[in-house]
Amino acid sequence: AQASAKSLRELWLKKLECEAVLTLLKKLEVVRDAPNAFDALIHTRPCRIGAAVVLLSNALNTMFSEDVAQVTALHKILEQILSRKQRAEEIIWDTLHDVLYLRTG
Repeated sequence: AQASAKSLRELWLKKLECEAVLTLLKKLEVVRDAPNAFDALIHTRPCRIGAAVVLLSNALNTMFSEDVAQVTALHKILEQILSRKQRAEEIIWDTLHDVLYLRTG
């Protein structure tokens, strides 16, 4: 009984470790896929800038979460996400100007 209790505890700890790794991998996938998903959303017609901004926001929140922020290999992806954020701001400002100055119907 003692040996099986110990192995049960070891299995439970291993399960927790595996769940933590899977959670981290899902977060990394959200961050990794964000730039391409953003591009796909803004190149559809009509442009889905709202969905693209939500996607970037989720990616940035994930990027700066405690566990993901420690992954130094994501530096280039962070640069890509920040450039997409700047592009989103440009699209929003252009759209706002179009509406305000009646450039489009």
